[in-house]
Amino acid sequence: MNRKDIGLAILIVAIWGFNFVAIKVDLKEIPPILLCALRFFLAAFPLVFFIERPAVPFRSVMAFGLVMFVSQLALLFSGMYAGTTAGMASLVLQVHVFLTVAPAVIFLAEQLSVWQIIGALMAFSGIWPVAAHTGGEISALGLILIVAAAASWGISNLIAKKLGKVDMLALVVWGSLVA
Repeated sequence: MNRKDIGLAILIVAIWGFNFVAIKVDLKEIPPILLCALRFFLAAFPLVFFIERPAVPFRSVMAFGLVMFVSQLALLFSGMYAGTTAGMASLVLQVHVFLTVAPAVIFLAEQLSVWQIIGALMAFSGIWPVAAHTGGEISALGLILIVAAAASWGISNLIAKKLGKVDMLALVVWGSLVA
């Protein structure tokens, strides 16, 4: 990787991380479900007028939009609203990786390499020390809702995989319209 690629990767991580802070600030004034609806209204319009619907059945776009956007983010926003800091929410949501891999192995007959398993175990081992020392930064309800959001993200990854080669920008825009 060259310096430009590394810089862009760091920028993406910074934007992703700041997203959770913005959500937490917004939740002080806007109820979670309304915030979710506003987010996807602004993501879909006016782009749906310029980006063609993806070349998959509309029910597939609906399934993706409902699971990836409605379910995942309504649960995430509700979990943050129920008493979870932005940092803990962003960390706990990352269990979506494990909630994607396990069903992919079970339902899609995916094969994991030894290196993927080692990497997953290393990543998961990093979550425990942080979670064990939260100091009350997450409520039980918040934790449950955010893990449910991670599960929703995992399911939506399987839906996207089953769609095969698809224009992801179009899927996101039209999935946002569904949301």
